[in-house]
Amino acid sequence: IGQAVVSGFRQTNSAVEREAVAATYNSVFAVWMLSFAASDRCIEKVWTSSMAAGLVLVLAKLLNHVSGRRLKIARVVLGSLRNFAEGKMELHQNIRREMIGAGVPAALAGLGSLGTVLESDVDAANDAQFLAEILTKDQIEMSTLDMYLVELRAGALRWTPIHSDTAYWTLNAERMISETTEVLPLLAN
Repeated sequence: IGQAVVSGFRQTNSAVEREAVAATYNSVFAVWMLSFAASDRCIEKVWTSSMAAGLVLVLAKLLNHVSGRRLKIARVVLGSLRNFAEGKMELHQNIRREMIGAGVPAALAGLGSLGTVLESDVDAANDAQFLAEILTKDQIEMSTLDMYLVELRAGALRWTPIHSDTAYWTLNAERMISETTEVLPLLAN
């Protein structure tokens, strides 16, 4: 539904847009409620379900598309991302890495354009600040190959100058093949 909603914002029909906004809010609200799971085991079940496939990418896109126009949606997206990112388990680290790969840090940087609107919502501002800090910390610890892999897993691979560098591929090709069997199948999709 997230992909349909994101494309729905580009349409000019106000009735279609209102329906898209309502569907988006209701969908993200459901995700937000799931993010309050009482145990890490429950969050792991939610995260490994088929529903979670591409969830972070959709949330990142929604944050990019709606942040300036629909603070209500941005607020529940930020709350959901924060709830999923908080924690010390490997699961939480993997979720944060998926957020990095899906472009959540760039979406958070774009929130700066909201200025005083975001500042007036203390919870949303705190969620955005928490996410920016923890994702920056995790991102600093990642190698360029780690970044490539999280982008690939998130379905948000961005071609950057490093990826056309022969030295990069010489250094990392063997590691890609030896450490993970998922690279080629993901690239094939």
